[in-house]
Amino acid sequence: MLVPPSLKGLTENTWRNAQRQFDEAAELIGLDPSLRAVLDPLMPHYAC
Repeated sequence: MLVPPSLKGLTENTWRNAQRQFDEAAELIGLDPSLRAVLDPLMPHYAC
């Protein structure tokens, strides 16, 4: 699993744990997958 550059100082386990928590919360509230992709704080977002 690739760790985003902005999180290089964190261990991979820390990153995986944060991702798991986000995914669990998104599932719990029934977050739409397209909105989930935009809101995911751990994934890099690029503006055009």
